[in-house]
Order: sequence, then structure tokens, then C-alpha cells
Amino acid sequence: PVGRARATGLALGQLTGDLVCLVRAGVRLEPGWVGAVRPALEGAAAVQPLLLAESGSLRSVGLVREPGPGTPVPLLQDHPEEDGHRGGGTVLDVPCLDDAALVARTTDVRRAGGPDPDLLGAWDLSDLSLRLAGEDGTLRCALTATATVGEPDPPPDGGGDRAAGERFSRRWAGSPRWSGDPWSSLRLQVVRWDDRPRRARVSRVGVDGGPAPRRWAIRTGTPPGRAGLSWGDLHFARALAAALERLGQEVVVDGRLAHDRPTAYLDDVVLALRGVVPVRPDPATVSLCWVISHPRAVTAEELSRFDVVVAASGPWAHAASQRWGLAVGTLLQCTDPDRFAPVPEVAGTGPAVLFVGNSRNVHRPVVRDALAAGVDLSLHGSGWERFVDPDRVVARYVPNAELPRLYASCGVLLNDHWEDMRDEGFMSNRLFDAAAVGTRVVTDDVAGTEVFSGLVRTYRGAHELRDVLDDVDGAFPGPEQTAAVSARVRTEHSFDARARRLVELADVAVAARREGAGRARPQGPGAAMQ
Repeated sequence: PVGRARATGLALGQLTGDLVCLVRAGVRLEPGWVGAVRPALEGAAAVQPLLLAESGSLRSVGLVREPGPGTPVPLLQDHPEEDGHRGGGTVLDVPCLDDAALVARTTDVRRAGGPDPDLLGAWDLSDLSLRLAGEDGTLRCALTATATVGEPDPPPDGGGDRAAGERFSRRWAGSPRWSGDPWSSLRLQVVRWDDRPRRARVSRVGVDGGPAPRRWAIRTGTPPGRAGLSWGDLHFARALAAALERLGQEVVVDGRLAHDRPTAYLDDVVLALRGVVPVRPDPATVSLCWVISHPRAVTAEELSRFDVVVAASGPWAHAASQRWGLAVGTLLQCTDPDRFAPVPEVAGTGPAVLFVGNSRNVHRPVVRDALAAGVDLSLHGSGWERFVDPDRVVARYVPNAELPRLYASCGVLLNDHWEDMRDEGFMSNRLFDAAAVGTRVVTDDVAGTEVFSGLVRTYRGAHELRDVLDDVDGAFPGPEQTAAVSARVRTEHSFDARARRLVELADVAVAARREGAGRARPQGPGAAMQ
């Protein structure tokens, strides 16, 4: 074996491209990284992608060094990904690049002699970045290029190959590059340096040095990385985050593996989107719980830990309040009107009857009933081959951004719910999305659909479904009323409307904490009605 550095040196002599990307084992470059890295190299000596840990939190956007001796540490390690974007740009200038990945011009890397074999494959890319940049060259993190660093190969912290780390530190101890302050461009300032692990403890700073806005941590049950993109909860959380930020709040979104990240001390409010996975809030932080699905998995003991509890079902909120002696308010699910709005130019161009959703490894009731009723159904989703004729499956996956046009094109959209959501009156956000587009929907027998003024019809059994679909024009409102319902849903049941209510509830909880009144809750069942 020749080692990484020597093997890289041999390979450099064979390259023909203008750029070289050096990546250590265990790093997964995400799609689109090349398009983000190339422009970031303009005026820079070398660039790294934004590095994520397996948890979905940040691994590093570069390396920094505290005053005095010691090896550098990853900048923003264990912060949410959003913290890497606080500067507002697409790149971040840093003192040194992380050892996980480096992109530079091939001629520059050859001129510098490639990675140093004496560093034994540890710290060699960080060392190479400093040699490429010199004292005043620019090193950058391309914030829109992401890569995930596998856990089996930990980040350089002086504990992996200690001799290489010490050699690297001695070599660059007097470099003026460490004197910069990358924290300020991220609206952060170092309060102190902690040991074991070595990292900076920081505080947040507002624009122009003013007070920082209230920071929300929206916690979901979604897995990290690409797997989370197929979860509706992730898109829900991101749309809600954007709405809260329009109200002047600062928001981060944590998936299931980042609920206990070490930088949670920066959060002012925790908002748990309770779906599949429960969230345990920090008693020292104001906390809200919004139960949006899987209500039968929720317990009184779980909800009792939160300052404020709301649920996306009026009947369930009332029953839980009575059963458990807790004040559970109602906050229905909602839609993003910037995305889900009428698309008149595609009306009537799609299938007569449409279903969008994965099989969940079961023959979902509305699909089963539609086929039993002889409906000519078009399916979009995965896992259907064992239940239906594969010719009915138009696509296995539909990007979230394409859903409005797909909904608008169909005659009727079919929908169903998890059994406990249906029985407990938890209307899915698909109903709100489709109604916002002005799409006619038939769904299983869930309570609460009167909010859609006839644009969403419920059914029981294949015969009722057949009756509705046999007379679609008679079963649903006409064009004028449909347009009015669509406009009302986009106004009254938008993420902006929900964000305003959540801010109001957080204000009450924060005030109660300041006054020493303990946890604040809406008074009486349905008090948070929306």
C-alpha cells in the first residue's frame, strides 16, 4: 500500500481535466455539487463543499483555530445546516479547508506538489489548502454544494492520527490565516472554548450587531439526507420555516437524528411536529408541540412536557383535553399558497381520476375501492406493482414542486389517510394543497371537511365512490364557488396564517416563563382554534 497522499500524487500526473476533486473515504458528494463548486473557485485557491454529518447536522464548513496552541477544529460542527447560510451568500471564506474534501485547479495542485505524504493521510488536504492559498489567498466553502461525511471515519480533531495533527499544527502555528473572524459573517460570536470535544461555544448576533431574532428549532421525525426528501413532514417543516422567517423569526429544522444536537442551547423555542417520532423537549427551553399525524401513538405524559400543545384535529384536541386534563388547542394542517395555487392552463389535460402516493406496503383503501368500482385510475407513487396492474403506475416519484400542475390537470384527485388519522379527524395537508389549487377531491370518511365548502367530498365504500365519480359536475361546486374556496383556503389555511398563530402562542409561553408562572397553555379545549 502506498497511502492516500502518495496514491493521489501518482494520479495527479494522469489527470486531463482542469479541476481536481480530492475526497477522502466515507464522503458522499450530493447531486449538483460540481455546478456549485466551479463558480465558487473564481478568485479562490481551493474550495470545499458544505459538509454534513450522518445526523444531518453540520460536520464542517472549514477549519478554525482558537488563540494559542492546538489543532484546528471544524467550523460550525453540530450546528444545523441553516447556520451555514446566515451570511446570506452562496460562499463562505474560511481560514482553512476541512480534510474531508477539496476542489482546486489541477495545475495549482501539481505546482504545490499535491498532498504531503508525511502527514500519513490525515490533515493532508487541510495542509494542501493552506499551501495553495499562501498567506493571503482565498479559501472557500461552497454553501450550495453538499457532501455527507460517514461516521466510521471521524473528523480530524487531533485524536485520529495524533502525530500528523501535531505536525500539521506546528507547521502552521504562526500562519496569519488563523487571525480572521469567520464567525462574524455568520452572525455569531465566540463566548468561550469548551473541551472534550474541543469546540467554540457561541452566541447569536442580529443584523448590524443588534439583538438576534427569536430562534425556532422545528423538530421532525424525518431521516437525514436523500431519504428525508420523500417525507411530507420535511416539506411541511420547510414551508413553515419560511413562513416564520417572513415574520422576522430565525428558524432551523432538525431531523430525527439531530434532536439532541450539542448546539441546541442556541434555540429559543422548540416546535415539535409530532408525526411518527416523539420529541423530548429541553425543560429550559420554551416548547410547543403540534400533533399533525399518528395521534394514537401520542401519550399524556409526552404532551405534559410542552408549554403549548395543539393538534391538527378539533375532535381529537377536545377529546384529549377532556381525557388527560390538558389544554390541547386546534391548529389544522395547511398549504403553501406560493406553490399551491390554480393553474388554469393545464385544467382538463390530465387523467380523469388521479391518486398520488406510495403504497406504504399495503393496498391503500381508496385505491382498492376505486379499482373495485371500475374506475380508470392513474397512479403516481412507488410500491404499487404487487397490488395493481403496473400499467396504471405513471411515475414512481413526483417532485414536490410538480404537484400543483399535476393536481390542476386532473378531473378528480383521490385521497386517504392513515387509519388513526381518519378516525380521529386529522385531515391531511394534501386536502389543503389540492383545495388551494382548486382541485376536486374525494377522500375517505374523515371529519372536518366542511372547511372546504364542498370541494372535498367523503365516501364510504366502493359504491359511494362510484356514485360520486359518476356525477362529478353534480357532486362538486361550480367554477365560481370553486375559485372562491380556493382563494379562502390559500388565505385562511396558509402556512403564514399558522405561523402567525404559533408566534402568538410562543409569545404567551415566553411571557409566562419570564413571569415565573411555569408552563403556559391555551385555556380550555379548542382555545387555539384555527
